[in-house]
Amino acid sequence: MRRWVDDLRKRAASDDRGIGAVELVIAAMLMGIVGAVAIAGLISGLRLVEQSDDEATGLSDVRTIGERLSRDLRAARGIDDGATGSELSAWIDADSNYRRDAGETVTWKILALDDDQYVIERLDDAGGRTRVGSTLVDQIAFTYSNSTTPSLTGAAVVDAQVVTVQMTYDARPGQFAKERTTGYRIRLRNKE
Repeated sequence: MRRWVDDLRKRAASDDRGIGAVELVIAAMLMGIVGAVAIAGLISGLRLVEQSDDEATGLSDVRTIGERLSRDLRAARGIDDGATGSELSAWIDADSNYRRDAGETVTWKILALDDDQYVIERLDDAGGRTRVGSTLVDQIAFTYSNSTTPSLTGAAVVDAQVVTVQMTYDARPGQFAKERTTGYRIRLRNKE
């Protein structure tokens, strides 16, 4: 056994050829292939994370808008004259005295943020102004109807019993996720 180990040592000491050019080229090619696959996987993973974040941000924004708007409309006594597709003004009789008092009108406005997106703000006539969402990509969201007229406009919106809200949203337009549209109908329960 000892003789065998000594033979191995002698052969290892006398073999100083090193790595040849062919071995070096093959090793470099294999490393390149492994590196390319790893980078492609990393890029794909990052895109998936960005797309998920884009969709989650837009959905969270629209959910917040929907919850607050639904609460306001369910408590509303009526829609004010002149409400449009991008502006909704409602009277919420907060003290239930059936009189319009200061601080009982809430206005929802869709305003241009830039060429691709719009923000939605909630204003009350007491001076409160809150930005509720910023991922909308369409300026028209509100339509009004009652049991006899499916689409009320202008002065007739005061007769609205139902507000239909349709929102198209995308947190980062044209980048990762596609535009999504959601909609719902809200019946005014406290309509006079």
